Amino acid sequence: MRQHFISAHSAHHGSEPEFTAPTPLRYKFSGLRRTLSRLGNAALNRSFQPWRGTVDYIFVSRHLGVLDCRTVLKRPAPHDHTLYPSDHVGLAVTLALS
Repeated sequence: MRQHFISAHSAHHGSEPEFTAPTPLRYKFSGLRRTLSRLGNAALNRSFQPWRGTVDYIFVSRHLGVLDCRTVLKRPAPHDHTLYPSDHVGLAVTLALS
């Protein structure tokens, strides 16, 4: 992809977002889920810290100008702290034709 396109976030900010997955979802049984998640991370990644990474991108043609790029969908609903729009942080971009 990077041979023909550029990352909109990197073009606008000079780097990728710190992470796009997962959002800090909270569950009803968060203590048990957190413990199981840490055990799974320890077994797979040799770390008790939860995995976070950038896996979501908007790639654009080098012929387009990136006017703005920001992360979205990263806050829970005001009435329910366990309700997120997605399990990934989204990206929104404003482009200009060059």
